[in-house]
Amino acid sequence: KAAHSLSQAIAQKPDYLFQDEPLANLHITKRKSITKLLEKLKSEMAIAISSHDPIPILTIADRVVVLEEGRIASLLKPSEILKEIQT
Repeated sequence: KAAHSLSQAIAQKPDYLFQDEPLANLHITKRKSITKLLEKLKSEMAIAISSHDPIPILTIADRVVVLEEGRIASLLKPSEILKEIQT
């Protein structure tokens, strides 16, 4: 279902793609294929993704906006978030 709606969205060749939890409730193989597709698409369009699971998103993202109580708490590069996780 998620892959189908993503396919419909990119078929329109938009300049921007907004995805809410695109990897949620997917089998690991489907998560990997969607992640690879989003990685490829980011060179063709701007992509905004909301997710409660930041780890797979970090492989796709150029920048990450962290929200707390509806406000921007930080704007970081994925490498900066990975450093914080590791410490």
